[in-house]
Formats: sequence, C-alpha cells, structure tokens
Amino acid sequence: MLASTRPTAACCRTATRLAATRPSSTSAAEEAARAAQQPSSSSATRKEWRIRRRVINAAVYGNREMEERLAGPSSSSAFPSASPSDSPRSSYLDQGFRPTPTRGLSSESFDRQQKTKRSGLRLGEDPKQHRHHVARSALQRQLKRAARSFSTTASHPLRDDSINPSTSSVAPTSPPHRAHGPQVSPPPFPSESFADDEAADVLGGVDAAGFADLSSRSPKGKGRTDDPPEFGALVPGCWIESRRNGIPIEGILCGRSDSNARELLILSPSANGESSFLGVSLDDVTFVLPSFTSPSEAAQCLTLPPRDPKIHALLQSLRHLEIRVEGQTRRLLNKGAKDLYRRWTTDKRTLSSTVNVSQALSALGESHNANPETHLAMHRILISDPLHFLADPISIRTRGSFLVRPLSTTQSFERVRGWVREQSEELKTFAQRAGRARAFGAKFGPPRYNPLATTLRNRGSLPSSLAWSSSDVEILRFLQRTLGDERALQVHPFMAIAPAIIKSVDEATLAAGGQLPYLGLDVGRQRIRAFLAEVGVVAPWENWVVHDLDNFFGVWNSTDQKLLADAQEPTATRVEEAVEEAESSAPLPAESPAESPAESPAESPAESPAESPAESPADSRSPNPPRTIKSDYYASDAHDSVRHDFNTLAVYTIDDAGAMELDDGISITPAPPTPSGSPNWWIHVHVADPTALLSPSHPLAKLALARDHSEYFPERTWSMLPEWFVQGQKMSLGSLEGEEQRTMSISMRVDEQGELLESDVKVGIVRNVKRLTYKAVNRALGVAESPSPSAVLTHPLLPPDFDTSAHASNSGRQTDDSNLASDSSSIADLRTLHRLAAALLQRRVDSNALYWSFPSASVSVTPQLSHNYGIKPRPAFPQSSPLVTLTLPSLSTPAISPAQLLVSEMMVAANRAAAKFSVERGLPAPFRTQAAPVVSQSVLQQVLDCRDPRTGEASGQDILRLGVDFLPGSTSVDPGPHWPMGINDEYGYLKVTSPLRRYSDLFTHWQLKSTLLPSSTSPSTSHRFTRSAVLRHIAQFDLANKSRGRLSKHAEHFWSLYVLKHKLDSLAVSPEADPAAALLLRENPLSALSLRDPTFSTIDGIWVQPVLVQELGIRATLYCEKGAEAPEKGEVVNVRLEDIVLGPRSRMIVKRRY
Repeated sequence: MLASTRPTAACCRTATRLAATRPSSTSAAEEAARAAQQPSSSSATRKEWRIRRRVINAAVYGNREMEERLAGPSSSSAFPSASPSDSPRSSYLDQGFRPTPTRGLSSESFDRQQKTKRSGLRLGEDPKQHRHHVARSALQRQLKRAARSFSTTASHPLRDDSINPSTSSVAPTSPPHRAHGPQVSPPPFPSESFADDEAADVLGGVDAAGFADLSSRSPKGKGRTDDPPEFGALVPGCWIESRRNGIPIEGILCGRSDSNARELLILSPSANGESSFLGVSLDDVTFVLPSFTSPSEAAQCLTLPPRDPKIHALLQSLRHLEIRVEGQTRRLLNKGAKDLYRRWTTDKRTLSSTVNVSQALSALGESHNANPETHLAMHRILISDPLHFLADPISIRTRGSFLVRPLSTTQSFERVRGWVREQSEELKTFAQRAGRARAFGAKFGPPRYNPLATTLRNRGSLPSSLAWSSSDVEILRFLQRTLGDERALQVHPFMAIAPAIIKSVDEATLAAGGQLPYLGLDVGRQRIRAFLAEVGVVAPWENWVVHDLDNFFGVWNSTDQKLLADAQEPTATRVEEAVEEAESSAPLPAESPAESPAESPAESPAESPAESPAESPADSRSPNPPRTIKSDYYASDAHDSVRHDFNTLAVYTIDDAGAMELDDGISITPAPPTPSGSPNWWIHVHVADPTALLSPSHPLAKLALARDHSEYFPERTWSMLPEWFVQGQKMSLGSLEGEEQRTMSISMRVDEQGELLESDVKVGIVRNVKRLTYKAVNRALGVAESPSPSAVLTHPLLPPDFDTSAHASNSGRQTDDSNLASDSSSIADLRTLHRLAAALLQRRVDSNALYWSFPSASVSVTPQLSHNYGIKPRPAFPQSSPLVTLTLPSLSTPAISPAQLLVSEMMVAANRAAAKFSVERGLPAPFRTQAAPVVSQSVLQQVLDCRDPRTGEASGQDILRLGVDFLPGSTSVDPGPHWPMGINDEYGYLKVTSPLRRYSDLFTHWQLKSTLLPSSTSPSTSHRFTRSAVLRHIAQFDLANKSRGRLSKHAEHFWSLYVLKHKLDSLAVSPEADPAAALLLRENPLSALSLRDPTFSTIDGIWVQPVLVQELGIRATLYCEKGAEAPEKGEVVNVRLEDIVLGPRSRMIVKRRY
C-alpha cells in the first residue's frame, strides 16, 4: 500500500465512511487542517504523509456531499438566493478544494463546453481567427513532415508501399509492460478519424488460428522484421480478455493447447491469489494488450512451479494493471461515458450502426494517443452495456467493434420493460389475446403433409378479435429480438424480461381453461420459440438459423422480392438502393472494397464518370436518361474479339439434381502424342462468364459483394446473384439450348500419369452442353446402386409404400440423363475423364495429400419454404406441413462417388492452372493456403501412413487418436502451400470455377481477363486490381467466411434434429407408432466418437464433450458428471439419446450407456 503514490478506491470509501460516522463536535475539516499542518514524523516518509492527506481530503469531500444530500431538496433550492459564502460550494473552497468545472452544469452546457475544449477555442477568441490559426499550423506541420520524409528517403531506394499479406495498418506497440514504473504505449486502436477507423486492423499478420507470424511482419513503409506484434495478434506474452456468457477471464497468454489449435492457455490469478492456467477458446477473446511481457517469459511459465518468483512477479503485474484500469474507468465515467449511447445516436457526426473503442474515446474528447489502460477501460464500459452496445463477434478482437442498437429498439425495450414491471394494461391485454390465439391454433391439431402441394397455405377464417394491436406487435417483436441476439460474449438483457411475458400468457391461458403440458418448466429460448409458433407468429418448423444474423437474410429476402417486382428490367437506382440496404445489414464492414481496380493511384477509369462503362453510354444519349440494369451492362464485350470457339465440342455439366446454378462444365479431346509416343489429352474446364456483362462497379456486382456467396439451406437457396439475372441472362451453362454461350475456359494438357504438360486460360464460346447428374454419370461409369440402401426417417411419418424420391426437394431443372445411356461417345469421354481424374489424384497423394471424413446424414425439405421476418396483422396457422426427409449414413456407401471424384479433380486441376497463369503474369489474387499441422515429424508420418495409397483417404478416427489438429485454411495475396491438398509448388491454389456462387471467383475472373486483351484496349473494359485492392477484398472474404462460414451446416443440423425431435416426442407418447425410429433411437445402442477433449460448462454445471453419433451421422454433446468419465479423443463409447434443443445452434444431448 505504501509503495503506491495514490490511494485505492477501497481506501477512499473506508475513509469517507469513517468521516460520516465521526461525532459532530470534531469536524472533518478541522481534522484535515490539523493533518495538513502537522510535520512529518521521523517514522513516516513524505510519501506516506501525502497519501494520508489525500485520504482525509477525500473523506472531507464525501462528508460534505453526504451532508448536502441529507439536507434535502429544500436546502438545495435555496442555494441561488443565499450568499456565496453560505453555499456548500464556498465551504469546499474554504477548505482548499478546487471546483469541478462540470459539476452542476446542464447537459447542453456540458456538451457546449466539451465541444469548445475539443476545438481548442480559447475563451474570448474569435472562431474565424482560430480556424485560420489551426489551418496555418496544420500546413506548417505538413511541410515539416515532407521535409523529414525527403531527408529520410533521399539516401534509400524507393520501396513498394503495397501492403503485404502480413502487414497491418496498426502502428507497432510499445516495449513489454513491467510491474512498476511508468507505462507508455501507443493505443491498441490507433486512428486519425472516424472514417479511417474502418480501414484499421483489417489485415494483420495473423494466421488462420489467430497467431502472428513475426518473421514476416513489418510496419507499412518500413523494412524491419523484428517489430512487436500489432493489436489483435495473439502471441505468447500478450494480455487477453476472454468472455463466455458475460463472464470475463483475463490473463497472460502463454501458449496454445496441444490437442486443440483454437484453445489458448493463459496464466490467470485464482480466487485464493495463486496462479492457475486456464484454457479459453480463440472465438471468446474480446481484447488484447500486446507485449505485456516477453514471449519467452510467457512460454517459460508453462514449465515453472506455481510459486516461482517469476510467476509471482507476473501476477503482481496483473494486479497493478487492474488498479490502473479501474482508475481510468472512474475517470471515463466522470467524463460521461455512461451517456455515450445518447450522444452517439443523436449526434449527426457519429450517427452510425457501429462504434469501436477509439471512436468512443474520441466522442468523450479523449486523445487518439490514449494509453492501453484507457482503451481497456472504455472496452469494459461498452461491453458491460449490452442493451446499447453489442460486441461484434467478428471483429471485437481485431477492431474493438460494437454494434450500436437502433434508438427505436432501445426505446421499445424500455416501454416493454415498463409494462412488465407495472403489470400494465398493455401486458394484460396481450396475454389475453395471445391465450385466445394459442387456443384457436390448438383446436386444428398439427398440420399434415400434402404431396400435391407446391406451396404451404395458412388456415383462413380467423376471428377479428385475434388481430394484434400495436402494443401486441411491439411485445412480439421484443420476443423475436430475444431469440435473434443469441451471443455468448455478453449477458442478454432481453432474457431478463421475456420469461415474465411468457408466464403472463400462461396464466391467462390457464384462466381461460386451457392446458399447458410444460407448465412449471423454466422459460428459455426453446420455450419462447415454441410460444411464437403456438400463437401463429412463425411456423412450427421455423428454421431459426435464418434469424441468427439479425436482419441479414430478411433484407436479402426483401431485396429479391423488390427486384423481382420491377418486372424484367429493374432500374439501376432500385438495385443501388437494394445494395445499400444489403451492405448495411451484412455481417461485415459497410465499406465497399469494390473500388478502382486500376493500377494508377489517381482517379481510375472505373471511378471516372467520363469513362465509366456504367454511366458513359447513358450520358451520351440524353441529359437525364432512365437508367436500367440492362443499360448498365457492357454495350459490347471487348473479349469477343479474342474468344476461342470450341464449336460442337461436347461440354458435360455434372451436378446434383437440385442445382440451379450450373457454372462449370468439362470437355475432353485427344492431343498429339508426346515425342515418346505416349497419349495425352486436352481437358477444358468451361466456367460461366457473368463478367461479360458486369463490371466491378455494376450495381449487381456490388450486390454480389455484399452477399459474398450463395447459401444452400435444405429448405431454400439464397442466391448471390438474383435468380432473374442468372436465368434471364442465361448465365447457367446449357441454358441457351445449343446457341453460343460465353465462357472462361481453362485448358490443360495431361498425360495418362496425371502430369500437367501444358495449360492456358482463355475466354471461349461453347454450344454443345450436356446437363447430367451425379447419379446418371455413376451409372455410365458402371457403378452399381448400393446393395444396402440407407435408412430414412421422415416427418411427418409416411406410409411404408410412399416413394420419397419422387418428391425430392428442388428437382425441377431439366437434364439430359435420359439420352446418356445410348450416347456411346459421351460415355467414352466420361470414362477417360474418370481415368485421368484418378491419375491426377494419385499425383497429389504422392505429394502428401490427405483426406478424411466421418459418417454424415443428409436432409431434404419439400416444398421450398419462405421465412417470416415480421409480425403479420393476425396470427397465421399453416394448413399443411413440409416433408422433411433424413437419410442416415450407410457403411457400404463410399465417401465420394466416381462421378464426384471426376468433377472435383478436374476443378482442382483448373484452379491450379489458373493460379499458375496468375503467378506467371504477376497478378495479385486471393490464393487459398493451408499449412501443415503443428506436430512432430514422426506423428506427421504416422498420419500419412494411415492413408489409402490410391485415394489419400484416412480414417477420421485414426486422425483423432493421433491427436492431430489441423489449422483452418486462409486467403493470401501471395501463393502458398496447401498441405492437405498436396499442393506444394510455387503457384499455389486459386478458386475460379464458381463465379455464380462465390464473389471471390467472380473477382478473380476480372483479374484474369485483364491480361487477355491487347495493351491498347481501353481501361474501362479491362479491370486490373492493385495489390492493396486485392488485400481489401481478401479482408471482406475472410470476414464473410467467419460470420457465415458454417451457416449451411447449422441449417442442415437444425433440420436433422427437427426430425429426431419429433421422433423422440412421439416415442414418449406411443413407442408402437414408429417401430423403425424406436429400434434405431431406443433399442439399438448408439456409438459416439469423441471429437475433442471435455470442458466444464459453467452454465450447465457439467462436463461437456463434442461427439459424433456414428449410426445417425450427426454431431452431439456428451454430458458427463465427472471429467474422468469422458472418453479419450478418438475413443468410441456407447451412448443413449437424452434430449434435443432446436435453435440457431441446435444440439443433441447424449449420455454414456454402461
């Protein structure tokens, strides 16, 4: 205590409490005066005396303030009329206190004072002269910087300022923190303005698991390689904060778990003050202070005993950090941090849907050079206010970003909370009406499946008394928001109110004579979802994965409906409005990297109105011509002059029966023999060419950028490019029925051993497209149907003789399967392609390619469904239900069929050829890379020995048993190895074969085509992106993948568990109703493969472990009372099915069966 130069908050509070209870005969002011006059004793240092004086002053201040509060409002109201010497303020001044400038000011005066302070305007100074002085000073500083930069660079060669893949726009951080002494560090979130903050920290030198690569890091414009890591880079020695369900865990990062690459090991003080090592998930990290200590010291902690002096010193550093952050938190709160939301939502300069820590500090008048403790304090203030600020799970660590709730949402929350607290008439009316709606829907019973229905209809004849009032709609939206904001980083404020609403409706239902089977159970999200279905707000089968990204899919859906309503030619203005709406709802930064792809840093042709392909044709016709989407297309395709005509060469598109976007096809033709006489073949992969119509600045291209990629859910497809464009402009291969169709064609000359002899990329024209399915190609390759068909579960339960294949989802497209059996030439081509595909795969296997898979179920939904994003005026109860078919895995079915092998290997070869084409011409592009697992060479060799020598496939169980954890892939502007695919050459891997489904492929098409035209071609028709532009796009791709990378998997998981949930519920009532389900789920034992090590759930108070139920092909959560009961990673144990929870993150709960 005596070693500190300032008293702690607890000490001040204790002194204030003692001063408040002191007898009135001896005033605190008198004691303070005596203490101030007493000389220091020989046993007390000057520093100790100073601390005592500050504590007593704090006590006097607190005592006076308490006396003022006890005096009541009447005493306060008399202050203006009393003499200055009689006011409490004057008594403070008599004791030597300095007045607080902001105390007693109105909010308007405070804002005016802060604005004046930020502007630097002195009292009495003319604003015009002040602005002139500021401008002159800024010009002088700019000239000085220019002189310094000239003197610095005069003796050095010019460097390329293009951002490299490991460079961040964040400034390097300070030397490591120490336990004592002043701490001087640049801020973790440096920025020059609110606009510049969005570009900061997008690209850090962080690998796929979040760990920095220090060997390649260098700040922008400098050649150093030994700089400390920037903010957000997770390296040993940094201080991190991790949050799960609002509970923070803080400590020093010491390393990474050996069994899980996404688990971090941190040194944190325990409750008794001792050191402890905790494992936290990379996804839960919310804040990083880099270089808290050196990486070597942090890594050494893992080998030291808990009471080692080095660990004790680090724990002391953590305590000192907490003291400093606590002080900064109090200071920011005194400056009005709690009022930040009101300022942010009312000030036009800061009116934005997002805010980061730097912006929040700037709004309070703080300097951009504030120390890291101030940034951490501001971060804690924001994250502890989930009603107003939602931590953005995508960029909370790298940017410190928070989503700002709309003012209308918070105002609605306050109203509904007030209704619940007061048990108002609005709540009582809603409870009664919702109870009647629940009873009305229950009398119809569950909807039934109608095989002839192509759409699902709702029941009519609802009484007018069930129509929702405006307050009812507000309460229902409140409940929907409770389900839509399912984040684990913060406490959910809506969940504190929603259970009271549900219980009020339950009471009204019981009072009306209704029955509730789940009465008395806790009200959680699952109960709320069931309630919204019972009162007709959503369908009973509503896929809550769609609602997980707030309003993202709602805007996607409404955008397509608006564009479709504009007949065949929607106006460009309408699409641009849709783009703005889509960008504002997208789970990634609102900034659009679809800027100039030109090489010059000056204004580019793509941005210039005079040369823009989207605007110049219209401007030349009339002053204000009506712009349409079609007029914004290229008037003519400049690449038509260099297109290669493939004439009648057969092109085979092979895809699922439900695929509507056919964007790649394959053709083959013999090539002249090699000098040794060996046969070889030209293989051409033809890819749809939407860039023949769309420029990067076209509204549809911007819309595709905001959506990033198509989403394929079992119940419907969310297309990146609108269906009316893909189908109306005949973008899908084979849609022109024998007419000329433009393509991007990648050609490869391959011999029988799978060696690539030659490759080329060109634009082409094809005519003879044959649309085939995997099933038909497998038959042509001589693959027989599986002798043991997979088990099928459906909901609703169907008769035994019902043919589910005749009612498969999305099976409406035309195919040429019926002609394949009699087409000997096509069969010969397909067999040759399959033989060459096997040879290509063998060469990659020889280069250590590795594949593994687990048993997996498949699910389909018929017919296609729409989702409800709003509240309809009246409840809606469906009359018929969809058919959900769950196909369980079959042990006799191979993981990949011959037809799938053919297509996948040809696409891999085409992507590698495109990468080679880009590297040889110096084109920056979004290359895909993935490093080898971080294990010893002996373990790595054991993994490779587990493979099938022909296919490279290994058992997933063997991979788990060996403890190998693979890092996820990443996107880089430079080519790199892709170890699991066996790609180790200097060209890397570049995806180009799905431009109708992925924006990154569409983006790469513009880049590749920029080299196919003569150099004399106008830049307005040839778009080449700079390296920095490619990096900005890569940041967008990574953010989209992080936010939506597994959405389709979550949707499939939801529908799979939807079927099993109904099977469990029906078996609980009548086990004889579905004998097949009873045999599978109850009688036969289920085996579970352990996927990860167990962790303790503080919410459920039990050990949980992810497992795969092999008979079902579905992942589940294993509950164990003790950690010792959990199986080892890769071990198989018998389990029983306990429960299923449906939602955005649906889960199946199992327990061990002994």
